[in-house]
Amino acid sequence: MAKVSVIIPAAGAGKRFAAKGNKIFQRIGDQPVFIRTLEAFTMRDDVCQIQLVVSADDMDPPALGAPGPFAWADPTVFGPILKEAGFSGLEWREAPVLLQVGETGEADPVTRAVAMLTRIGPAARRLKGQPEDVREALAERLAPALERYVEDGWVRMPGLVWVVRARA
Repeated sequence: MAKVSVIIPAAGAGKRFAAKGNKIFQRIGDQPVFIRTLEAFTMRDDVCQIQLVVSADDMDPPALGAPGPFAWADPTVFGPILKEAGFSGLEWREAPVLLQVGETGEADPVTRAVAMLTRIGPAARRLKGQPEDVREALAERLAPALERYVEDGWVRMPGLVWVVRARA
C-alpha cells in the first residue's frame, strides 16, 4: 500500500464561520474540530505523516527556556529534555545554510521578506498587539537591511541550523 503525507490547512480566519474565534478550535461534542480532523487521518494505514498548518496568530509564544525553534541552540535547555527521553552522547553542531526568506507573490522580494518576518518568528511575536505605527517603523528599518541579500528575485541570507546527534 502506498504511503502518503497529509497537510491539513487550518490557518484561515474562518470569517464565514458564524462563531467567535477560529473554527478549528470550536468544539464538536467534547473535542475541538482540529482533533477530530487529525483523528480521521491517524486511523488510516496509508498515512505516514500529518502536518497541521496553523496561523502564527493562533499560537502562543513559547515561554522563556521552553522547547521551540530556537531552544535547540542551547544545550542547557534542550539537552535535559533529550536525556530524560533516553538519549545519550548528545552533540550539537552548527551547519551553515542559505535561508530563502519570503513567500511567493507579486511584490518585490524585500517586501515579501519583510511581510514574512513580521508575520512569523521572533519579530512577529514581539510585534503581536503592537500599534500599526510600531509595526510600520520596524518594517521601514528592516527593509534596507535585507536589500543586500536580494538574489534571483528572493531574499537569500546566510544562516545556521543546529544538527543534534544523539544515541537512543
